[in-house]
Amino acid sequence: MKNKILKIISLFCALCLLVCLAGCGKTGAGNESSKDNESELSSSIVSSTESEEQISGGGGAKPRLETAFAVYDGIYPKIEWSRLAEKKDWTAKVVIKDLKGKTVFEEDGIKTNSYTLKKALNNNEEYRLFVYYSNADSSVSGTMAGVPKDGVKIIYQKRSANQSKYYFDGSIGLDTLNNYLNRVSTYCQFFQPEESDELVIESIVGIGAKYIQRAACMWSPSRWEYAIEGQIKKRMDKIHALDPEIIFEACIFECVDNRVEQIAIPKETFEAFGVPYENRNFSLEKMMFPDGTYKNKWGTGAHVPDITQLETQMFFYTRACFYIDSGYEAIHLGQANLIGNNDTNNVCWAKVIGMIRAYAKKNARRHYVILDAHYPSQRFAGPDGQMLTDFNAFPMRISVAKGQKDHKPSEKDPQLCVITPGQGDSPYQKGIRGNSPAGWYTNKYPYLAEVDNWGVDTKNLHKASSYIWGYDEITWFSVQPQWYRQKFVEDLTKQIDSFGENGHFALPTKRYIGQVPGISTAACYFASTYGDLNFYKDMWNRLKK
Repeated sequence: MKNKILKIISLFCALCLLVCLAGCGKTGAGNESSKDNESELSSSIVSSTESEEQISGGGGAKPRLETAFAVYDGIYPKIEWSRLAEKKDWTAKVVIKDLKGKTVFEEDGIKTNSYTLKKALNNNEEYRLFVYYSNADSSVSGTMAGVPKDGVKIIYQKRSANQSKYYFDGSIGLDTLNNYLNRVSTYCQFFQPEESDELVIESIVGIGAKYIQRAACMWSPSRWEYAIEGQIKKRMDKIHALDPEIIFEACIFECVDNRVEQIAIPKETFEAFGVPYENRNFSLEKMMFPDGTYKNKWGTGAHVPDITQLETQMFFYTRACFYIDSGYEAIHLGQANLIGNNDTNNVCWAKVIGMIRAYAKKNARRHYVILDAHYPSQRFAGPDGQMLTDFNAFPMRISVAKGQKDHKPSEKDPQLCVITPGQGDSPYQKGIRGNSPAGWYTNKYPYLAEVDNWGVDTKNLHKASSYIWGYDEITWFSVQPQWYRQKFVEDLTKQIDSFGENGHFALPTKRYIGQVPGISTAACYFASTYGDLNFYKDMWNRLKK
């Protein structure tokens, strides 16, 4: 009887998943707050909010898989776990299987908390990793916490000792990704006709930046980028001639207005989605939430698109393909939780992102596209529990330091701010565990804290009780004295490093700011004109980033 009930439950769950998958492209049910809930379907990857798995019989917490580097410096990947070496006479067993279930590697009797694989796997091939624990007489044994029943997905990529630490092709390892995120420069809209090649090169190549965040960042897209595509490519080629390892990031934000109707839908997009071709441009109306959710969210005529609508899916795919073809190797997907408000278990997001990655596999410069998004819970996962993005980007979430009183910023008296891990939706010390789309697992999923912009609260300017003195993050940063800006940047970089959790900070090199009468009339913070550029270069070199 028990077996029959279990079979019925399993069948019901499978049918629910099929219905969910079939609903992609239609209006789903949900609300804004529900998007911070993690997927419960088919996922056995432990989230940071779950309690530690216990060994039956009072044996304490299970040993836990911490990191599996599928792509690693040198030839052999390293696997790390916790709470095994501390238990007397306990051992670990590592098993790697191919996708047919055949064991290709097995090692037993490991007594330490890490193991370096002794066999080179096939390059860029997908495998499944299993890690088990056992005491001396095998009376206590099992699968380590954090390892799904069907194993951890890993993709091995060989990298020889003489290759750069920024090398990747077809996939990117956690170590390589961290190397790039250690050298992020936020340079919004790297192509503007009025900015010379020399200025841009000095601000990017000159300081040793490797990842250019928001290099293309049109808040609401139009035909403009298509019209100047050749000029963008020319500047990008000039920079790549000086440093071919630099990654440029483009953005597809959570905002659309009637200018999207200037953009034609390519025939290839219709073919990719398996729908009949129509000679037309995108329709704003077809991209919006049918019930009016987030209509005019960003002002009159500026709305949040709904990823469960086929038109929105085609739009994101078309934009991503355009950027990949233009040479961008990273794409920021905006506030994915808002766009996916009706997307139960992120089914539609998983579909579109899968299509983007498949296109990149064939067409990207290095056959891989790095994806990130703003996601408040820091865990943007698909129906199977696998992470959809390679890292999470989020505002640095500073707050006014304790003891501060209302005042304007001055040379001797800056408006002090700090970060507080655990405060609100800040990204710090969340301990997010996840299996990456690149084929590695970590219990500390990478994040990037950035100096964000959203507008100025003029009614609360210079009030210590207000959020960031009434500014957004970048405007606050721009109006502080130079010595404090530079101290803040270095202190924050060191503080995030001290957490030891694959966290990173993006240096603001060019970002749009709010105009404040009597304080700042500039439209942009430029590190070059504000005198911070050489400090950035020196700081990275001193901290060996």
